[in-house]
Amino acid sequence: MYSISITIGRNIGNKPMDKDLWIEFKDAVNEQLLYLKLHITVTNQGTGVWEGITEENFIVKGIREKPFADNEIDRLAKNLSVLSAKFKQDAIAYSVGKSILAFAE
Repeated sequence: MYSISITIGRNIGNKPMDKDLWIEFKDAVNEQLLYLKLHITVTNQGTGVWEGITEENFIVKGIREKPFADNEIDRLAKNLSVLSAKFKQDAIAYSVGKSILAFAE
């Protein structure tokens, strides 16, 4: 399985964005994985630290059988960069790789 996970933070500077904007941001990030035809397997909200400031965060992960083409990853990076600017973020973290399952024996 091939996977992508994306992590975003809620703060703009050192203050949380309002609830509606936060929902819009999370939805926009989810759409990036759906655009790549990934099956979303994990969504998680928690707390993280960015540059010494604690903030709410959101992590989403998706998987698919087909490897990613270079142009798909390039487009993802560009789209995340656009979202980062739109939602006034310093950056959006993402990882691309393989997911391996360890089955019970």
